[in-house]
Amino acid sequence: MLLARLIAHAEERGQPSVVLTFDPHPMAVVRPESAPKLITPMPERARLLGRAGAQIVVVIPFTAEGSAVPAREFAQ
Repeated sequence: MLLARLIAHAEERGQPSVVLTFDPHPMAVVRPESAPKLITPMPERARLLGRAGAQIVVVIPFTAEGSAVPAREFAQ
């Protein structure tokens, strides 16, 4: 599982495990007609990630403007 690998990797380095997520779902902004129905609302998602071991959960608002930022630029 990706989250377990992230947590183990962070622990090996003595760093906090950080999970980044978007709200709303990117498809709800880019192609609303194709957006999946969410099974877990954001507050619950963040809580569950924390219970699973993520020490920090960062929620980034997803906007049309943000979707235009190239991936490399976003990562920097």
